[in-house]
Amino acid sequence: MPRTRIDPERVGALVRAVAREEIAPRFRLLGAEQVQRKTTPGDPDDIVTDADLAIERRLTVELRALLPGSVVVGEEAVAADPALLAALHADAPVWILDPIDGTKNFAAGRETFGSMLALAEAGTTRSAWIYLFADDALFVAEAGAGAWRDGRRLGPRAATAPERKPAGTISMRFPPVELLQELAARAERSVTVTATSGSTAIEYTRLAESAQDFAVFYRMLPWDHAPGVLLVTEAGGAARCLDGSAYRPVDASQPLIVVRHASMWKGLRRALFAPAGRLQ
Repeated sequence: MPRTRIDPERVGALVRAVAREEIAPRFRLLGAEQVQRKTTPGDPDDIVTDADLAIERRLTVELRALLPGSVVVGEEAVAADPALLAALHADAPVWILDPIDGTKNFAAGRETFGSMLALAEAGTTRSAWIYLFADDALFVAEAGAGAWRDGRRLGPRAATAPERKPAGTISMRFPPVELLQELAARAERSVTVTATSGSTAIEYTRLAESAQDFAVFYRMLPWDHAPGVLLVTEAGGAARCLDGSAYRPVDASQPLIVVRHASMWKGLRRALFAPAGRLQ
């Protein structure tokens, strides 16, 4: 299938402008009427704000106009109509959008949130954008062409020295209980687990800039992971499912191991998940 050509700078400028215009007047100024509960299986405290809805509504119109024939799969639209996820398996180019990743943080006045967007075709992520409002920082990645923060090329620092435990986050939502128990025991022996930010936009940009060594996820909603996975892999890292296969936006619930330097992936998988003598 021919690859769709788009101008990544134009898309990035659009994401930045819309996010700033909708977030700035509301950040730390939200009224109770601007925050609503969401019916999300397994997350009774999930919420959506007027800013989430406004960003998604505006970008949906703009992105469709920018790439005629494309489909927008946004987190909030899917919450209203889960059947929209079927577009990920169809032929048309798909924009995968999370208007505010870390909505609970945003609503609480914390700065750890971001806006995430990816363009996928035939189940493969081609381009990605993550915008961090608090830093006014825009991260952009293109498959096979690299990753940048505000025009600065991103690349991995050296892999973790053998004498130091890798440090990172484990965000295991809704895993089988036995898997979680084994992972917790192995993690205590082999890595340093740090507190999660509550936003995959933050975790992925930290990995892309080598500010943390790894992240482990379980439930993989496409808007939470498609943009960040491409950013990290284009910056020299790796993001693979437990069986070693590359992540795809159609993946759902299984462990995903992400590392800032590709050479670290096998060792981390072995340390956290593999019984002795297995998974080479």
